Order: sequence, then structure tokens, then C-alpha cells
Amino acid sequence: MTNNNVSNNDKDNDNEMTTNENRKLKKWQNFIWIIPIINGLMWPLNILIGYFIGIGYDLIDPSIPPPYVSDIASIGRLFAGYFSFIGHILIILFIITIIYRYRQLKYYFNMAMTKETNMNSESQQTIQKLQQRNHQALIVAILATIGTLIWINFRSNQQFIIHSIGICWMYLATSIYMFLMCFLCKKLYDYGQVESKPITMFISTILYVISSWTSVVFFIISAKQLPKFKHILHQHLRLYWPHYIDGYLWHILANICSWIMIFAYTIFIWSIGQRMRRFIRLQND
Repeated sequence: MTNNNVSNNDKDNDNEMTTNENRKLKKWQNFIWIIPIINGLMWPLNILIGYFIGIGYDLIDPSIPPPYVSDIASIGRLFAGYFSFIGHILIILFIITIIYRYRQLKYYFNMAMTKETNMNSESQQTIQKLQQRNHQALIVAILATIGTLIWINFRSNQQFIIHSIGICWMYLATSIYMFLMCFLCKKLYDYGQVESKPITMFISTILYVISSWTSVVFFIISAKQLPKFKHILHQHLRLYWPHYIDGYLWHILANICSWIMIFAYTIFIWSIGQRMRRFIRLQND
């Protein structure tokens, strides 16, 4: 009897510890939606800080539109190091976001959509395909983080070619991830309006894709109009591009597009955050 009582007490203690751990985990999860909000806010804020620091130290000409985002991230050793440090933190926040979003969608497809269908063979195939798309989105998002790591660790004023490869890698993977998220959210809306229609998400995705790739095209056009293409490698020229030098207009357009791209990403990731918040409320109800 004594051994049974001890065993029961141990089980009760284990159950109590598990319950407390679950409560702590659930309490922490209630605020996880803030992570993509912080992530989306810090990217443009970080770059704006660099812009005003550059103006304060006469590294940027305030009389012309803000320079290319990559050039702001590379001005001065102090800010370049700061930008790289913050960038790594934001990448970690992004990874947390995409993993939680992946698990959230997986839950929806396994549970919520099951209630909305008769689970015939066709419905099962549809859910399996959506699960595959969700898995693909996670992989693409991880690839986007690799491109971002290349972008922030190889500066435009030191390793321009590798830096440019990182940018294109990041643009491509992020664009695919955005479209996959829009597709999955639309499917959730179609199946019993599990989530709201991804209108804001879709608009921000289109803005991101257009602005990011047009910035690359305009950048190349501006470089080709210089006396020599390799002149574009000089950061001083990109920061102080005189209006009377060929390619000035295309250079300005490329800069503007790069800024639109940053704010489009912010809107998109905030949309993800709001959907994570609604999901947490749904679980708590």
C-alpha cells in the first residue's frame, strides 16, 4: 500500500508539473504574435536610423532621395556592424514566425478543414496537397533567411557581387513564400472562412514583388548608362550620384523601389502577425 501511495503521489506531482509547464507555454504563446510585428517594424526603422546617421556624419546627401537600402546598411563601420547585429536578431524573429505560422496552418488543415468537409477521397487529397504547399512554404522561407544572411554579412561596399547574389536570392525566395502564403490563406477562406480573405497580404505581396525586381532592373539600367559598368561598384557614386551624370533618373527610381519593397514586407509580415493573434484567440475561446 505504501509503495502504491508513493507511486500515485509521484504521478500527481508529474501531472501537476506538466500542467504548470503547459500553462507557462500557453501564456508565452499568447504573445508570440508580437514577434512578426516587431520584425516588420524594425526593418524600416533600422534603415531609417542609418539614413539619419549618414546625414549627420555627411555620409549621405540629404538633397536627393534616400539612397539604395543596401548602401545605407553599409555606411560607416559602426552602423554597418550595428545593422548586421540587428539584422541577425530579426532573422531569428523571422524564423520563429515562419515556424509558428507553419504549425498554425498545419493545425488548420488537420482540424478545422476536417470539420468543413465530408473527408471523402477527394477532400483528403486536397488537404494533403495543401499540407505539401505549407511544407514547401516553410522550406522556401528558410531559403529566404539564407539569402538575407548573405545580404547583411557581405556589404555592398566590400563584396558587391556576393552581396548582389544575396539580394536576388532573398527577393526570389521571399516572393515565392509570399505567394504561397496568399494561396494557403485563400484556401482557408474558401473552406468555411477559417481565416479572413488575404486582401492586404496579396496587395503587399504584389507591391513587394514589383518593387524588389524593378529596383534590380532599374539599378542595372543605371549602371549600363555609366561610362563603364564597373563604376557602379563605387559606393561613393551611388550615395552622391550627380543629376548631370547619365543614369541618375534610373538610379533614383531604383532607390525608391527598394524603399517601397521594405515597407511592403512590413505590411505583409504584420498581416501574418494579425492572423497569428486571431489563431491564439481562437484556441483560448
